[in-house]
Amino acid sequence: MRKIQILWADDEIELYSPIEEKNILWFEDKFQLRIPQEYKEFLKYSNGLYLSGYDFLGIVQGTDRAYGLDSIYDFEHYEAGNEMPKTLLPFSPDGFGNHYCLDIRNGNV
Repeated sequence: MRKIQILWADDEIELYSPIEEKNILWFEDKFQLRIPQEYKEFLKYSNGLYLSGYDFLGIVQGTDRAYGLDSIYDFEHYEAGNEMPKTLLPFSPDGFGNHYCLDIRNGNV
């Protein structure tokens, strides 16, 4: 696993508890996709984070956080009027109804 260095002040960042591999596998099986390896490593370090007003989503299955990769992926791909391409994994909302996404084919943002 790659070392992750945090460069922000503690009051600007909130890290969440790491997630277990079985939860990542659950997500991948549920949506029939593979999360890019770098994001998997991030989730194992911190299952999402809050950074100066921005959320980076984790998997919320079995947790009490309001939303995560699983609920956002489900909504954007199966419920939204303008469905997102299946190769995009929304990982961070921009606050205006859009999301930063990972392309699961190559890991690009």
